Amino acid sequence: MFVKPFQKSYSLLQLEVLVKRLMASHEQFSEFQDIYKNRMAGYKGEFSTKYPLSFLPKDDYFIFHNLRLFDGSHYFQLDILVLSIHTAIILEVKNMAGTLIFDIPSHQLIQINRDAKKAFQDPLVQVDRQTNQLEKFLLYHSLPKIPVESVVVISSPSTIIKINHEHPASFENKIIHAVRLPQTISSLEKKHNPQITTLNTIAAMSPIFLENHSELKQDILTKSNLSSKVIKKGVICPKCSAIPMSRKRGFWLCLSCKASYQDAHINALKDYVYLFDPYISNQKAREFLMLSSESATRNLLTSLNVPRIGERKGRLYKIGTLIDN
Repeated sequence: MFVKPFQKSYSLLQLEVLVKRLMASHEQFSEFQDIYKNRMAGYKGEFSTKYPLSFLPKDDYFIFHNLRLFDGSHYFQLDILVLSIHTAIILEVKNMAGTLIFDIPSHQLIQINRDAKKAFQDPLVQVDRQTNQLEKFLLYHSLPKIPVESVVVISSPSTIIKINHEHPASFENKIIHAVRLPQTISSLEKKHNPQITTLNTIAAMSPIFLENHSELKQDILTKSNLSSKVIKKGVICPKCSAIPMSRKRGFWLCLSCKASYQDAHINALKDYVYLFDPYISNQKAREFLMLSSESATRNLLTSLNVPRIGERKGRLYKIGTLIDN
């Protein structure tokens, strides 16, 4: 079963909002677009494993996407973790096109795509470190000592895999295409027969992984050395993406495509959370939504039914709950 389902990380959603609202005239606009495209490609690669993983017997496996855990000394992030009564399997997913050469002696991954050659850190080194950290995590939380395996998964079936090693066959279950996931997981489990633990124990462990997942949340503007002045304000049209929409008689009207919506401000306020703060005042809301009326803004914020702190001019609305729902 998919205990922690596939979904975009908080940092990816922040980047998505940043690219959407960063002024196109900004000198780093193209750079942030490229970063977002690469991050999104990584997420799509991870998501693509959902289909082959769905062929595993759902009651026998506990699958977690995008776990960020603390091993007692350091945080570490896992693309996918698969738990069973035999083993824990870390899946490190790479969505890379062309030809991938795993140069084992030099610990490098070399990508050749459209006559361009790039070198990357060997993901086998990465998963070895993650294996060690997961073992530390289990010990740190006094959890059963389960054998940990790791696999580098290439999401695209058209990507060519080459292994530079005198015994390339020894990496058969270490570097695979995603389509081979069910067979590979079955093969890795056979290494650890008989079973190490029970399904009830694995089920009891699952909430511990979820409770200890720590989403990375940073101030993306500060991290990116960007001023709030380069962020486009206003409500974005859900239909044509024009900005800003105009508030008319209880509706948001797009001046470009003439579409109208009653609650288009909710997405704008979610954008505010990802870029600025989970709390907002009436004044800040007026500025960001580009409204002139204090009372109309108060009515909009009150209608959200989110927690409030403070009174009158100092009142803050906890709009961070909009992205938690």
